[in-house]
Amino acid sequence: MNNIKWCHRLNGFRPVLILMMLLVLMTHEAFTQGHDVALIKTGRVWSVVTATGEDSPGTSAATGWFPADYDVVAYEDGNAGARTLTIYVLDYIDADGDTTEKKSDSPITDDFPNGIIVEPLKSYVRYGYPNNIMKGEAVITDPLGEIDPVKLIGTSDQTITSIFDYSIGIRAERKIFCWSQQYHDDYIVVDITLTNIGNVTHKDVLLAQQWDLPDLAWGNNPNPSGLSDNNYNWWHYYGSAPGDTQRVYYAYHADDPQQVGDTMGRPAFGQMNRLIRPGAGFWGFLHISEKPFNNPADDVDDPDQPITTYVAKGGQVGDYAGADYDAALGMIADQNPDPTATPGTHHEINNDESGSPDFQNFSTYVVYRGGNRPRVAIGPYATWAPGESIRYIYVTGHAGLSLQKVTEIGRQMVEGTLQAPPNLPDPVQGYFPANFVFPDGANEMDLMKDLWLSTIIDSVHEAMYRARWNMEHDWNVPGAPPPPEMEVEGFGGYVEIKWRNTEAEALPNFAGYRIMRKLSNLDTTFYEIIHETPPGEKAAEHVYQDSDLQFGASYYYYVQTGVRVDEDDQDAVPVSRGNRLWSGRAYLPTPNSIEPARAAAEALDDVIIAPNPYNINDPKVIAQGWVDFRGIVFFNLPTYVKIKIYTEDGDLVKTIIHQSEGDAGSLQWNMLTETQQVIASGVYIATFEADDGGVAYRKFVVAR
Repeated sequence: MNNIKWCHRLNGFRPVLILMMLLVLMTHEAFTQGHDVALIKTGRVWSVVTATGEDSPGTSAATGWFPADYDVVAYEDGNAGARTLTIYVLDYIDADGDTTEKKSDSPITDDFPNGIIVEPLKSYVRYGYPNNIMKGEAVITDPLGEIDPVKLIGTSDQTITSIFDYSIGIRAERKIFCWSQQYHDDYIVVDITLTNIGNVTHKDVLLAQQWDLPDLAWGNNPNPSGLSDNNYNWWHYYGSAPGDTQRVYYAYHADDPQQVGDTMGRPAFGQMNRLIRPGAGFWGFLHISEKPFNNPADDVDDPDQPITTYVAKGGQVGDYAGADYDAALGMIADQNPDPTATPGTHHEINNDESGSPDFQNFSTYVVYRGGNRPRVAIGPYATWAPGESIRYIYVTGHAGLSLQKVTEIGRQMVEGTLQAPPNLPDPVQGYFPANFVFPDGANEMDLMKDLWLSTIIDSVHEAMYRARWNMEHDWNVPGAPPPPEMEVEGFGGYVEIKWRNTEAEALPNFAGYRIMRKLSNLDTTFYEIIHETPPGEKAAEHVYQDSDLQFGASYYYYVQTGVRVDEDDQDAVPVSRGNRLWSGRAYLPTPNSIEPARAAAEALDDVIIAPNPYNINDPKVIAQGWVDFRGIVFFNLPTYVKIKIYTEDGDLVKTIIHQSEGDAGSLQWNMLTETQQVIASGVYIATFEADDGGVAYRKFVVAR
């Protein structure tokens, strides 16, 4: 009887019990799953972001290059280029009373393989992707986050947040954010506050982290060999000496000592010497707490942090217990110490200041497939009591010469006309350190090229200056305006661009629009301004017709909105005052090209096939930007014509119906058969049948 009553009671409570179990499971899930991934991509620097900063194999921020714009870089590690932050403490006593002399703790451990997630990854954006129509089809782009400007840090365009715990009782509140306006789009900010939420006072605490170089985007040119030489680098940490005004690690391409001549910047010798490594990745430090604090008002930056900096390859630190702690305290850096470093710190000498042209002049700087990585350590903090916090703010980014500039440098090297950049601080060394040694065998043009490469260092410092300015103004630099909606369509004789942006036109500092155009998806052609509108030109919809074209070539377009920065805006970095800010480039991806057609003709006798003969290696063919350099164009077509293509033996290869409602009189064929096979070399016959019964014949030759 009692059993029956108990069963009835259990049945009555079953829905409640099931609900309680679900809540427990959901809570467990929220506190353990750390592998959700976001992408931060609103600026020129993109990155994978994970909930705890761990690596995310198989996820790439580089996915979806525009693909006709390559002035972007991508980091793959989950902390915007930097790896997971590790905490080291001495004489750690665990819950069982066991003591570990040198305890290390990361968010991902054997006991917590998915991390301890308190608040999962959340991504917020200021603007969503606008409507973007190319040739009547919408460009579909996955949203980067929830549109909620209130959740953003300052005037940033994207902010990603998460909160997670370390098993030793440390809670990390992390914010990652960036800007899309052109004066601040080359860096990402990471702001981490670590709080001791346990009941143990930790002793002799060190924070350690390492950083990876970003990936570069490449275009549809044949990629030069040797692009994997990402480990041929000069590494430099500026900030070790008393009086240094910034703290930044950066890496720029070094000469390959195994090759004859000067290969700094990686000139593509078969492609007019354009430079393949034209910039520097950088990792800079804006704020590191001098000591743990209870009140944020008491938090003071320590200019001598990081206390340790060095470069090492994977597995080099050592495999004995506590080796990482010893390395963080300077074990490796002190083997080749920087003689100018502040006493009591541990900074390895920079390899570009060692007086050798070989970047491998230390045992730590070697060509290694696993990659050399700069590493830093922060601390040591003598004690870290419960309730106290440590704040750590850093930026990662990329700075240097534009792809357009390095193409020009390469061409002038070949022509023998390259001159040194103007206004160098030293006419011989440029921006390189005083004891930098140029590569063996460098000729006059090489040295001029290297002086241009030295300006990368100045660009890094300029980017760091702007990032620090932004922080010191509470992240309130003027923001970029909203991007416009855009439609692009080709007609006979012109391309029509339509756009609209009533939100931006309502702004008091609205400053008009500009249309950018690029010929082909090669990385040696560049976007140019083809049209600008004055600030007073406002409309429900704007229309521009572009007729200055090479008909049959591939073009890419995007439109940007402008706002004017006030001359007296004290939050604006001085160089931007009075100038226009443009809506972020990344908001209008350009994955699809448009091939403008000539106006329609009336007589089939005027039909032309070009190029004829077609040769895949013809530079003019490559310059058209066709997919895999495939493209034959039929010109002077009527608005309707049926085209049939035969082999010389009479086999039908392809039937194409050209029917234009836009008065288009040309058509590009991608040289694929009905079965999607690329046609072979040979002689082909094309027939053209008009709707009035007229027929024309043309012969063309293909050489592959």
